This record gives sequence, C-alpha cells and structure tokens, in this order.
Amino acid sequence: MRAATLAEVVRAGFARLTIDGVAKAAGVNRTTIYRRWPTKAALLVDMVEPPARCTRTCWRCRC
Repeated sequence: MRAATLAEVVRAGFARLTIDGVAKAAGVNRTTIYRRWPTKAALLVDMVEPPARCTRTCWRCRC
C-alpha cells in the first residue's frame, strides 16, 4: 500500500490524488483502503510517517 500511495502522489500530486487511483495501483478494492483510512490525508500521513517501532507485525505501519 505504501508503494502504491507514494507512486500515485508522485504521479498525480496530493491535490489530484484519489483513493480510486491508489486502489488501482495497489490492486485492491477501494473499500479495502477506506476500512483503514477514512480520508486521503489519513492515508498519506500513515504512508509517509516513518514506522519508528516497526516489528513487521504491527497494524499501524502495514509493512
């Protein structure tokens, strides 16, 4: 999800970023994204925020 989101931001910019575009890039349904992130801002914050305490099993960073 991180790679797809960041690729879409690079391609379209934040203003034109859509959940549909991210979903297509990630190969998932947009409802999959909306279950975890209610807005594109929330999605982007989670994707660019460094996973400081990532253990590869945490739910927050979804690595």
